[in-house]
Amino acid sequence: MPDFPKFPDLFRVFRDEAVSRSTRLTVNAVDRDGSDSNIHGAATAAIGEEVIGQLASVEEGFWLDSAFGPKLDRWAWGRYQLLRKQASAAVVFVQFSTTAAAPSAFTIPGGTRLSTSTGQEFLTLQSVPFPLGSVGPIQVIARSTLAGRDQNIGSGAITSIKSQIPGQPADLVATNAEAAAGGDGVELDDDFKARIIKFWTNVRRATKGAIEQGALGVPGVLRATSIEGLQSFGYPSRAVTLIIADRFTDALVKQGVPVPSYDTKSQALAQTVSQALDEFRADGIPVKVIVGQIRLVPVVLRLRFRASVTNPDAIALFARTLIVQLMNGSNPGTPFVPADAAEALRSVAGIDFFGDEIASPPGPIVPTSPYQVLRTNLALVTTDSQATLQAQAQSV
Repeated sequence: MPDFPKFPDLFRVFRDEAVSRSTRLTVNAVDRDGSDSNIHGAATAAIGEEVIGQLASVEEGFWLDSAFGPKLDRWAWGRYQLLRKQASAAVVFVQFSTTAAAPSAFTIPGGTRLSTSTGQEFLTLQSVPFPLGSVGPIQVIARSTLAGRDQNIGSGAITSIKSQIPGQPADLVATNAEAAAGGDGVELDDDFKARIIKFWTNVRRATKGAIEQGALGVPGVLRATSIEGLQSFGYPSRAVTLIIADRFTDALVKQGVPVPSYDTKSQALAQTVSQALDEFRADGIPVKVIVGQIRLVPVVLRLRFRASVTNPDAIALFARTLIVQLMNGSNPGTPFVPADAAEALRSVAGIDFFGDEIASPPGPIVPTSPYQVLRTNLALVTTDSQATLQAQAQSV
């Protein structure tokens, strides 16, 4: 698609038109700097370029593909009342402790300022009592004073207490056993556009897409995947698990860096997302939020049915659902062990149990880091029809 005309194009149009209309005016006269015709043509072309530039600037704000920056913000708000995610602060759990039992009770007030050796500062968000005779650790949630990805500090980064705490012992120290999470920069244009494009498909509440979209609207959340819980025979259990990831979680998975107590590492971010989902989930349907990176695992079953079984398809569906429940109930960093899954199938009535019911994977699936979450679904848990038929024949 050609660009809008610029000054040289407009000047050339003026020159050609002027020469074609006057037999006494030459091309050289118009091109000569400082001549009356040159000045008139240049002024006209300059004005035309400004007008065209203004029209183009206004026009590009009318379309999603061409809108950027503030124009994209106006476009999204004017049509869908969507706001760009602003830079978010990091949240972290801080442990206060002493080397000797506290001689008297005191309170760690909200707003207590903490600092890392590299200069990041955090403020506690609540007042928490430190009991008489305790050495801690007393856990308090804190948020960074600044926003941005560089606020996602690692474990043990907090080293000093900057505020004076009334009644504090001299040996009171604070640190973070887990890394901070949730800090991110302003949402980029491409990321914002991707979220806008999904507006109409996710505009209805209480759908999988709506829940994921609601989580993605929380500053700091990079990715969200909703997984529906299942009862026996694949029926929905009226409970949803939402697995979210921020940029820090992705980096840790890529690097394989372990952090102690992963389950509580991003509890604050998960709590923020849970509160935001009140406008998206269905009433009465709980949504459990987990921070991690999903790895989908296919499973193939080899089943042998007893001669008394009249509906092997229903038994197979029950067994497949059991495997989905087993894997989807695991915590981040937990491996999938085929032997344990096969043992769980022992309870399925109608199956002759031999211990080799898991045809694939042949061995344990171990997450690459404590932040990876193994998950599956009924579409990924299948039965090897040939192996199952052979097993049935052998059973008979």
